[in-house]
Amino acid sequence: MGRGSLDIWNWAVTLAFPDIIKEGNMAGIIVGMQPWVSSSSIVFPDDIATTDIDSSLHLEGFFQWAVNDNLSITPGIVVVPNADNNNANGTLVMGVIRTTFSF
Repeated sequence: MGRGSLDIWNWAVTLAFPDIIKEGNMAGIIVGMQPWVSSSSIVFPDDIATTDIDSSLHLEGFFQWAVNDNLSITPGIVVVPNADNNNANGTLVMGVIRTTFSF
């Protein structure tokens, strides 16, 4: 495998809704594209593809619940259709939860 370069692109747009239901809470929606190799000068053995022909989105929704001034809990859901930038792959659906402690 020789050295070379890759062009990798991704993007995302986030909509946030602060102080929803009560002060300190936040809801949000994120839509973006997973990292995607648009071009490559790397030569791999055995005809391994060096660019992504397909692309996949990243869709996410979350609600940050401010328990108090020092603790917030953020459940969310992440959906990735065409996982691994491959239209032959199914859709990934993940539930996530994040706890944030502030001191």
